[in-house]
Amino acid sequence: MNILVLGATSAIGSDLAYEFAFGNRVTLIARDVYRLREVAQGCRERGAVMTDEVVFDLASGAAQLRQVIGTQPIDLLINAAAATSRLRDRDIALSQLCEYVAVDLTVPIELIRQLASDPGARCPRVIFVSSILAAIRSPRRQIYGSLKLMQEAVLRQLGKEYRDLRPLIVRVAKWIDRGSSTRSSVGLAKRVRRAYDHNREALTYGIPGLFLAAIYYAQPLVFRLVIEAVSTVCGFLRPEADKAGGAVIEGGECK
Repeated sequence: MNILVLGATSAIGSDLAYEFAFGNRVTLIARDVYRLREVAQGCRERGAVMTDEVVFDLASGAAQLRQVIGTQPIDLLINAAAATSRLRDRDIALSQLCEYVAVDLTVPIELIRQLASDPGARCPRVIFVSSILAAIRSPRRQIYGSLKLMQEAVLRQLGKEYRDLRPLIVRVAKWIDRGSSTRSSVGLAKRVRRAYDHNREALTYGIPGLFLAAIYYAQPLVFRLVIEAVSTVCGFLRPEADKAGGAVIEGGECK
């Protein structure tokens, strides 16, 4: 199996490359040449039959990346690349916004579309490392979460157009150190491999994020219950109040 890993030098990207390395050819894409060599060596130690190290900035474009990786068929594309993964909205320079959008959205999507529509080539399966922030709104990280959400939506749409794509969307729901492999990143990689082998479409990893998501989605329900309780106590729901056009508040009391 030929595997292409975008963002291969991050902790998540490298551990995913290691998890899928055995018996496969792995092409690693990232900007850090020294770290790329380390990850490639780690893949070989874990049984990769061949490794290719490609120093490339995704902001350069999908067409350029396609030229770099050549015409070899890709069986699995793992996208762990993210330019905004550690940035709050206030840290994102508007002068670099196009680069952020290219790395986090347009270039990976365009590459996948090109690979899937290439006549005579195999349609690759896709694993996309997303975030729980695609599901819940963070007041300080709306740009990052929105880019992840958009890529999820486009991947699902592509999955309907190209049935063999079968994207697996992985929402990371806990803090994972981007710079070095940890127990969490290794655990994530193993969970992703199991989900991939069982042809799952989605995976959420991390209890803290799941707890936040539960609170986030519970808010409308809690708000409705509180409103109904207050309305009942204040008499908003009494038939006579309804006939009169609503409850009358006098002197700070509900009547």
